[in-house]
Amino acid sequence: MVGSHWMEVFNKLSFLTELHLQDCGLSGSISSLNSINFTSLSIISISGNSFQSKFPIWLLNLSSLVYIDVSSNQLYGQISPGLGELPNLQHLDLSWNENLTGSCSQLLSGSWKKIEFLNLAINKFLGTIPTSIGSFCNLKHLDLGINTLTGSFSEFLEDIKNCSSEGPLPELGYLDLFGNQLVGRLPERLSQLEKLTYLDLSGNKLQGPIPASFGTFKNLNVMRLGWNELNGSLPVSFGQLSELVVLKVYGNRLTGILSEEHFSKLSKLKSLWMDGYSGLVLNVSSTWVPPFQITDLSMASCNLGPSFPTWLRSQKELSYLDLSNASISGSIPKWFWNISFNLQYLILSHNQLQGQLPNSLKFSPGNRVYIDSM
Repeated sequence: MVGSHWMEVFNKLSFLTELHLQDCGLSGSISSLNSINFTSLSIISISGNSFQSKFPIWLLNLSSLVYIDVSSNQLYGQISPGLGELPNLQHLDLSWNENLTGSCSQLLSGSWKKIEFLNLAINKFLGTIPTSIGSFCNLKHLDLGINTLTGSFSEFLEDIKNCSSEGPLPELGYLDLFGNQLVGRLPERLSQLEKLTYLDLSGNKLQGPIPASFGTFKNLNVMRLGWNELNGSLPVSFGQLSELVVLKVYGNRLTGILSEEHFSKLSKLKSLWMDGYSGLVLNVSSTWVPPFQITDLSMASCNLGPSFPTWLRSQKELSYLDLSNASISGSIPKWFWNISFNLQYLILSHNQLQGQLPNSLKFSPGNRVYIDSM
């Protein structure tokens, strides 16, 4: 037990190369040291503690650092652009401090050449995403979610430098820009990120149609585009996203007809969230059997009627179902109650349903059921 002076104690270990103190219940300030003795330090991982101090600027003097994780603390204040000049840094996680601030464009304009993992999420970073990020040719994970980023998302990719003939950011597998203030259109060029498995652009101010090229992602597991100002139809090419598990496009202005082709190869799909407040219509045959087994499905205000969707009969793993205001009329078929035993959340409100409910409904305690207009 080293008490409140634990940092000074470790600083005496001049040959220390790795410091791992995650979730140790530590607190106090780590913002300053009189002198730096552990100049060989390559890894510092002190996440999940309760440090209430400014960001430790002494880290900027440790050129040997490869790995920095100070996430999930209570650090605050301005981040110096000098952090972007650490020549050997591969992993930087400042997320979940909430009150760290600074210029994202300055920080990402640094000389990082080896950076692979970059997470600044849930802070107060400002500015735009610089095109210089295209020089981070080893970058695999980029999370800038829930900050105050502005500017055109399309420009960020249009001017981005290619790392090689493979195109921009050839190693990027994870891209999260959720909850910022990015504007502009979704660029076709985004589909060139061939290794992308996770894409979250939701909660911004993106406009225009979803490019058909977004249906060419070969490895994409998660696509979240919700709560923007996107319009037009959902590309038919989305039916080719054979690795897709989560698709969320609700809270936009999408219109048009959804056909069986939109889902043709989505055998791994588990979560589908869309709404039809602007006019989405599902037009499938009465004998259609989806290729997926969905667990949570929200198609509120999509036109699914006039009769109750028979394709739901094939879905055995549903836990969340929202078909409210879906232009469905008539009675709920008996088979539906046989597949709904595992449902934790069911909304069928604002339709024109009629008839009688079964004498016994086997819903678990705490489940929520909304069935009106019957």
